[in-house]
Amino acid sequence: MTSALNALEGVVMLVFNSDDHAPKQRVEAWQEFSARSLAALRSVAAGEQRFQANVKGKLIGDLMIGRLQGAGHISERTRLEISQQPRHHYGAVIHLGGKPLMRCRGRLIQVQPGDISILSTMDDFWFDGEAPFEYMVVRLPERWPDSRMFRPELLTGSVISRANPLRGILVDYVVSVFHQSDRLPASAAAAVAQHILDLLSATLVEEPLQIGGSAALRAALFDSACRMIASHATDPELRTEAIARRLRISVRMLQRIFKENDATVAQRISMARIARSATMLANDRGSGATITEIAFASGFRDLTTFERAFCASKGMTPSAWRRRALQSPTSPT
Repeated sequence: MTSALNALEGVVMLVFNSDDHAPKQRVEAWQEFSARSLAALRSVAAGEQRFQANVKGKLIGDLMIGRLQGAGHISERTRLEISQQPRHHYGAVIHLGGKPLMRCRGRLIQVQPGDISILSTMDDFWFDGEAPFEYMVVRLPERWPDSRMFRPELLTGSVISRANPLRGILVDYVVSVFHQSDRLPASAAAAVAQHILDLLSATLVEEPLQIGGSAALRAALFDSACRMIASHATDPELRTEAIARRLRISVRMLQRIFKENDATVAQRISMARIARSATMLANDRGSGATITEIAFASGFRDLTTFERAFCASKGMTPSAWRRRALQSPTSPT
């Protein structure tokens, strides 16, 4: 049975894969795992898809974040399962894939990718997981509702409005932290966990925290901006103004956030483009692409700017980098 608890630096992992069990034992194994590690529930195989439940949970600081992929079943929590729950907690559920139906507190909701729901183990729950779905759950500490500026019990079963400007930032930040958590030392993991809680609180209150005074929101914005740069560096129109507009903050605020991280937006964009061009040059073995073509494909607007930036970063011209790559069995770094 794959239900392993593996310790990493600052991170504890919890793993379950229904495919590790015999077909007739998968539903029961899933229910046992969920009751022990997530929340007591009742599941039945349903639909045309085969039963599947695949969980990877990571304890980051004191915050458990789990990613669940599944299909082929319907799950619910009735009064019986609620009474069997030894301790209760809230969870923020981030829907990443699929469009399942969910019912909680009498509300029937068709969830969409990017939606965030607040659920509680104290409430009944029904979830149609017949079609493939994927979501991430942030299990919130029992202390979490204390001294907050909202009543989480009123939010249970609701979906955070897509008009909320912090919703997308929160989703991006949690997913990014989950993927990068293996590299976090214990001290950083604790800080990141607190950032997630603060950012979630800011998303739920009627008047979100001011960006200037929120370390959590500033960290999330910096992370979102860096990933936006990594994804769109080849777009020659990518500029500080475009990133700030996408994040719904001022250019000045974005520049201040990058300065706090010992960088500028322009430097990060240039670094991403140089990294892209270096990879293209190193992997270009006879494709015929010219230096100019690679410069434009990497997001630079002209050859002179590209060569000047490349030399400053790599200590050699793009042509020399390419020659070195062709003469070496391994690409230069």
